[in-house]
Amino acid sequence: MVGFLLRKEPTLHANQLLIYNIIFLGNNNMWSTTLPGDINPELKAWLTDAGSMTKRIKKHDQDKPTFKLKLLEEDRGCPIDKDEAIFLDPYEMSETIRYRRVTLGCFKEDWIYGHSLFPKALAEQFAGLGDKPLGTMLFSDSKTQRIQMDFQLIDKEHSLYKQIPKSKASNGEKLWARRSVFSRDGYNLIVYEVFLPALCKRLEKKAAKNNGAGPSSPGSHHTPK
Repeated sequence: MVGFLLRKEPTLHANQLLIYNIIFLGNNNMWSTTLPGDINPELKAWLTDAGSMTKRIKKHDQDKPTFKLKLLEEDRGCPIDKDEAIFLDPYEMSETIRYRRVTLGCFKEDWIYGHSLFPKALAEQFAGLGDKPLGTMLFSDSKTQRIQMDFQLIDKEHSLYKQIPKSKASNGEKLWARRSVFSRDGYNLIVYEVFLPALCKRLEKKAAKNNGAGPSSPGSHHTPK
């Protein structure tokens, strides 16, 4: 996996990433590059959007902009699991990993929880963003490329779920998350995005309206295959 690119070596191709996933993560890796076929199509469109989530959210409140990014935490020193170590730098101490946690949304609702991890080599480029969206930098920087995107349906026992402010997912419902790995100058950074209940409810209503029926399941109770 690309996490072993330590000193500006060429980026591995997608098939090599897949092989690395199988060898190092095996059956314990619950992240999947595919989504179930019966997932709410409106939610699927958000999950698979290759662009900036900030930009997508802003499309919904163009008449009266209400987009808001709330910085929850930004610091250095973050424990990482074996998946993240492979993607980042397996020889780097967790104390030097920089992390950033935010919520994004509009209409006074939080729609997405974001958690980003940066190795020491990239920390300076992305440090001190404050309440500025990370996506603005990622998608305007020609040196930065997304090299992998995968998905997972997470529950309240998942480490990523436990980071979400309790008021944003108070019922403990399962939530869809996606993990994007970006490469810059031979190093990688990880961006997690969890799609919160307020957004999912809106997307359920939109899907039901499009189908001319009552509210339908967003597919949030199906495990990726």
